[in-house]
Amino acid sequence: MTGAPAGRPETQRAAGAGPLGKDRDPRRSAHVKVVNHVWNGSGYIKRKTANFYVAEGRAVFAGEDQLRLIESHPKNRAASWRAAAGYERVHRMMTLSELAHLPVVRPALLITDRSRPARRSFAGRSGAVHALREPER
Repeated sequence: MTGAPAGRPETQRAAGAGPLGKDRDPRRSAHVKVVNHVWNGSGYIKRKTANFYVAEGRAVFAGEDQLRLIESHPKNRAASWRAAAGYERVHRMMTLSELAHLPVVRPALLITDRSRPARRSFAGRSGAVHALREPER
């Protein structure tokens, strides 16, 4: 117990693991813009996903931080079909709460019956004009 402390073995690092992002080039963004995205939502994906798409043959890099999907790839075609299916399946009239999210000034006018014309005359009122008398005191 009075001798020198035992030497510790060197720490081992896992293969491929770096010190938490210090190896990454700080000028490269972690996200990539997809120029022609086929899904609904944001046109940005993570760089790791973009690299996977390129390795899979679904996309090619169009620039440093831009990705272009290959439209003829079967997985991209299926994704575009799924994105459009939500809009094509709706065969009903929108509710007022759904219309409220559209950029329309008066959404209630969209659901009114416009098959018959409005009844308005040029004079404004129909019928006799009544004059108001001042009350007697």
